[in-house]
Amino acid sequence: MSSMTSTDAHQQYNGCKFVFAYYDDIDFCWYVQPRRFLLTKCEIKHMLLGQFIQSNWFKKEYTKNSQALFVVLKVKIDCSTKTIEKDMNSLKNPFPSFYDIPPYAIEASYFAMPRDIMTECHNKANEDDGFKFTLRARNNTLDKLTIKIYKNPLNYNILITLPSFDTPLNI
Repeated sequence: MSSMTSTDAHQQYNGCKFVFAYYDDIDFCWYVQPRRFLLTKCEIKHMLLGQFIQSNWFKKEYTKNSQALFVVLKVKIDCSTKTIEKDMNSLKNPFPSFYDIPPYAIEASYFAMPRDIMTECHNKANEDDGFKFTLRARNNTLDKLTIKIYKNPLNYNILITLPSFDTPLNI
């Protein structure tokens, strides 16, 4: 039972959890991952770090001409990922935007990789075995999201996996 408590302690901060959502260009909707970020409080740098520690927690394939949109949401611990996902898709907008973020999100960071950056990532993935790429949130440039990018050996697409974020601690 104590290991369960230890794990929970690393998945919440001040009664909140952090979840990861991405927009799917094929299904035209937001998906919220069922896993929470594992959190580390770094008091020296006044930062909160969150990471997915296994690639099977999130792995998404992208084509060369696509864009990638991600959101990191801070919500109350009892808010279900299914509720968040339903609410992010409730406006039925013809394209994704920051406005899709539910009003009960305590904080939300919106990250975008436009097509030109995705093209460069595809080119880089063809040269290297894998690399990390860091984005700043469009709505808060102090928040960062780092992702790992690999070439899919079965085709010319890339795989994006292992998201991690860092955000300033509210002092």
